[in-house]
Amino acid sequence: MAGLYVPELARKLKLLVREGHYPDLKAIAAALGRSWITVKGWGNDGRDTPPNTVPLKNVDALISVFHKSLPHKSPEQLRHLLTGPADDLEALLSPGDGFTLAALINQEAVTGSAQLFTKPHPSSRGFVRRAGTPADAPEFRVHLGQPFRLEFATRSRASFCLALQKSPAGWAALACSLDREHRRIHLLAAEEDGSLPFMIEDQDAGAHMFVVAQAAEVFPRALYLAGRDGVPLHQALLKAFKDHFESQSRSTRKLMSVEIEFYA
Repeated sequence: MAGLYVPELARKLKLLVREGHYPDLKAIAAALGRSWITVKGWGNDGRDTPPNTVPLKNVDALISVFHKSLPHKSPEQLRHLLTGPADDLEALLSPGDGFTLAALINQEAVTGSAQLFTKPHPSSRGFVRRAGTPADAPEFRVHLGQPFRLEFATRSRASFCLALQKSPAGWAALACSLDREHRRIHLLAAEEDGSLPFMIEDQDAGAHMFVVAQAAEVFPRALYLAGRDGVPLHQALLKAFKDHFESQSRSTRKLMSVEIEFYA
């Protein structure tokens, strides 16, 4: 049975209760027209569906439940929030905490500066290097499991860089390196011998955002360690990134982003 993948479904439903939009989880189930046992089962492995999967026939009702809490969002925007990280939804439901990384990216991130390089995939032809597409679509599309790397053109002289990836599963830090001679930032970081490694996304289909930041001062060490160890970035680390970036002079900081759609 097909369905919509909603990562951290239980947490997202609990946010509605925590913020006072529903008295309890059973009230949410009632608004969905289902029993709480049924709704709870959506978060677990089922006979026909993987965990955190909402049956397609219930997706519109789920969007309506969240529309009560976020009436200014369109159904398509709510669907995007439901399939994205729970932290993004929490930031909107709890605006008083001042955490506005998404706003920072929207305000300062430059698009159109990235180049995509891929290795051959069984259903594609050779290497790909292409420019962006219209602004309302992802700049690039890549097969799940297809090796790729990114390069960002930069004129900034700032010495330190850090990359973030926003996927349907959440945020992560990635290693990047600055090529001063050619004014490029490589993602992933160049190896010691100068070779440029490729990365692979083989789990989460959908839109992913890659953000590269440059600053005159080194980013918090915890962010680099999280990237090295493959640890997802929680709210505190994301806030540390935002606070550090905003503490830099506008003349010595730069933010760039690109969106890639991964498909099977």
